[in-house]
Amino acid sequence: MRNQFIQTTLLLLALCLSSTLSFAQEKMSFEETLFNVKEIMSTSDEQAATTRRTAKLDAALVGFLETDFMTKYKDVKLEAESLVATFKAHQQEYAPADVTRVRKSYTAIAEKFNLQLREIKYDFLNKKKLNMIRKYPEMYSGNLENALRDLKDEYSQTFERDVADVTGSDTYAAGPLVAIFGIIKLAVEFTDYLTRVKYDARRIKEEHLDMYFIEPFRFRPWEEVEIGEGDIYKTKNEEEENYEEEEEHSLNPFGESKGKKKKN
Repeated sequence: MRNQFIQTTLLLLALCLSSTLSFAQEKMSFEETLFNVKEIMSTSDEQAATTRRTAKLDAALVGFLETDFMTKYKDVKLEAESLVATFKAHQQEYAPADVTRVRKSYTAIAEKFNLQLREIKYDFLNKKKLNMIRKYPEMYSGNLENALRDLKDEYSQTFERDVADVTGSDTYAAGPLVAIFGIIKLAVEFTDYLTRVKYDARRIKEEHLDMYFIEPFRFRPWEEVEIGEGDIYKTKNEEEENYEEEEEHSLNPFGESKGKKKKN
């Protein structure tokens, strides 16, 4: 009887240990997937930046895209999309209702970040708005900081919280919040850039901003976010050819002439 009790006890302990190890492995699997996804998406992002630099873009637009503010904005997008791609890779482990919950919360926050992105595009493209920013930089940077704080709060309280509730882990939560805090801190510096930037309006076209700004910086819809999708920011060959045909006489970001360069 005593031996049977001991065997039963050991069996129960073994089952509990097995369950605990299995749970730990699932968590590690999710975190390892997230790490790998970030590596893949970071590589794709670097390829997109290289493509952008080789295109014949106005220097003011290139400078705008490569401000520290926009670089940090891209970090937030990378964190969010990596988390989505990782969750989708593991979604068979969760109830359909939980998957729907996470999808809806991501879609809502992505739409709000994309709205902010479109507003920034308008601020850069519209000469009257730039003049207003030059007159009232403190007001603009303050409004931008407040809008970003609201996005930070909603991100953490909806999408990130829902992923943590469903997966049972929030060990990855710090990355996105650090990135959002980063862009908030850079709001004043970004505003200062907008007060100084000058460009030839004839060369800054809205479709160029859509191609090189909105497309690579936007939060993609849930359905588009996948692991290892390759370089999603490849540009059309004909667009690059059109740039090559143009004379390179654009202004640098702060109004100094670059001169002409003849095409061979």
